[in-house]
Amino acid sequence: MSGTAEPAEIVESLRDSPLAPCYAKLDRADRHLEELAMKVRMFYDEHDFGFTGVHDAKRGVYTVYPCIPAEPPMEWGAIVGDFVHNLRSALDLLMWQLVLARGGKPSRRTQFPIFERRADYRLRGRLMIAGVARGDRGMIECLQPFREMRRPLAGAHPLAQLARLANADKHQEMPPSTMGWGLTKGAQQSEIERWRPNADAGSIEKTTFTRSFLDSTRLQAGIPILRFKLATTGPVPVVEVPAVWTVAVSISGIHGFSSAEWIRDGVHRVFEKLGPRIASARAGG
Repeated sequence: MSGTAEPAEIVESLRDSPLAPCYAKLDRADRHLEELAMKVRMFYDEHDFGFTGVHDAKRGVYTVYPCIPAEPPMEWGAIVGDFVHNLRSALDLLMWQLVLARGGKPSRRTQFPIFERRADYRLRGRLMIAGVARGDRGMIECLQPFREMRRPLAGAHPLAQLARLANADKHQEMPPSTMGWGLTKGAQQSEIERWRPNADAGSIEKTTFTRSFLDSTRLQAGIPILRFKLATTGPVPVVEVPAVWTVAVSISGIHGFSSAEWIRDGVHRVFEKLGPRIASARAGG
C-alpha cells in the first residue's frame, strides 16, 4: 500500500459510500495485525531467541541449532483468525458492490473467487462473479493465484494462503503461530550466506542446509538448521549466524509458511484494482 491511503483514512473519506463497509473490514484487519505485532514485540522482549552451535572435532563439522525458549501463545492464533476473517469478508463485500455497481443482482453465490487451478475457476469461479462486466471478469481472472503463480507455487500466493487459512479457521482448526527462518527487514539478498567463522574455525569448506531450514515451516529446539564443514585452525571454532537472519514468528497454514503482511498486501492489491472500477461505475463512468 506504499503511496496510497490507509483503510481508516478511506473509510473516513467515503462515509456513506457503499464501499465504506469494504474498507472498514480492511481497517479492522489492520488493527488485528497491529495487535499481533505488539504482542510479538513483547514476546521477544521476554525471551532470548538466537542460535547456538556445536562442534564435532572428529568430523570437523559445526552444527547450528535455533534457540527457542518458548512457543508462541495460542492467543495469537485467535488474532490471526480474526485477521483473515476480516480480509476474506472485505473481498466478498467488494464483489457484492461490484455486481450492484454494474446493475446486476448479487446472489448467495456472489463472492470473490480464489482458485489455484484454472479448471476449478472455470467450473465454479464464474458463477461467483455473475453480473459483472466483461472487463471486470478479465481483471478478476488476472488476480487469481493460478494466473500469477504457476503450480505448485500457486498455493503460496497471498490470496491462496488467505483462502486456506480462512477455511481452516472456520471449519477445522485455529491457525497456529509458528517459528521459522526469516531475514531481518531491509536485509539484502547478497547478505544471506555471509556466515562468520572465527579465527579458530578457519574456513568453511561446505555449507549444508538441513530439511528444517529448507522447509521453513516449523523450527524446533534441538533440530539442526545448518551444518558447516570446517578447516579448523584452533581449539574453539565458532561460526556466527549474521544479524540479517532471525527466528521469525509467522503463521502456518495448510500450505506451509507465510506472513500476515504478505496476505494483507495481496488483498490490498485487489482493492487497488477493483475499487476504482466500482467508484467509476457508480459515477456513471
